[in-house]
Amino acid sequence: MPYKLKLKIFPPYNLENPDVIVCQNEQQQLVLGRSPNCDIRIDDQLISKMQCSIRFEDGNWILEDGRDGKESTNGTWYYLN
Repeated sequence: MPYKLKLKIFPPYNLENPDVIVCQNEQQQLVLGRSPNCDIRIDDQLISKMQCSIRFEDGNWILEDGRDGKESTNGTWYYLN
């Protein structure tokens, strides 16, 4: 059984209270970015319109910079804990 994915997004305007997002199932794909079309919208000019996507594939969670083969402007950084 795959682990559910729990994300904490730390908005620059409120670092003490991160937004928490949980992937409900392994078929779900999340797209993060500034665009209103993103599943997780981050209103920050340093974030690309389509910053990254997260999906479950072959027993692993995959974080991919950009979307549809186009990389984000500044790359995608993540911290694990």
